[in-house]
Amino acid sequence: MEALKFVSLESGRTALPDGTVIHIELIETNDNDFGDVEEHEAEHAVVAIKNDTTVYEASVQPEGNSLGHVSMASFDPIAAATSKGRAGNGHDRHIVESAGHSFEGNGSVAHGMVRRYKKQIRKVASALQKERKLTGSRIQQIIQNIEEGEKVRIRIVTPDGKTQTITKHFGENQKMISLSELPIELPQAA
Repeated sequence: MEALKFVSLESGRTALPDGTVIHIELIETNDNDFGDVEEHEAEHAVVAIKNDTTVYEASVQPEGNSLGHVSMASFDPIAAATSKGRAGNGHDRHIVESAGHSFEGNGSVAHGMVRRYKKQIRKVASALQKERKLTGSRIQQIIQNIEEGEKVRIRIVTPDGKTQTITKHFGENQKMISLSELPIELPQAA
């Protein structure tokens, strides 16, 4: 047992010398279930939040001529310009330029942020597809969950047949977990 101090976080099974078996399962969530409108509004919302602009709500429920909207505490020209380079960006361009800002310049900054926060945007877009409307606090929780890392389900089966299951978050680059972090009794060296 002394030689084995870490277990890989890749899905699979590890048997310890004392007969304890540790099953690791990555909990994957489907973040590909959304359309263009959900992604567009998610981009506005995530970029605004990452710019420290308070977001009250994001919605993909059509209202008038709009297929969706993001309500913010104050105008954020970078968040408003995420549609730069896309078809149908006329409304966003009008809003940014009417406020006296450069749509092109803010759009370039926004695109960098969209690339940087793609995972967060995809998760928010997927949630918008399912729930149609999200509060700002719900969007922040989704972002926080992504930033805490991947979820892994760990099932520990002891030699006497007792089973315990725990769920943990791990950072993107974390590949191993220390046995000391798991609720198991490690034999002490004599």
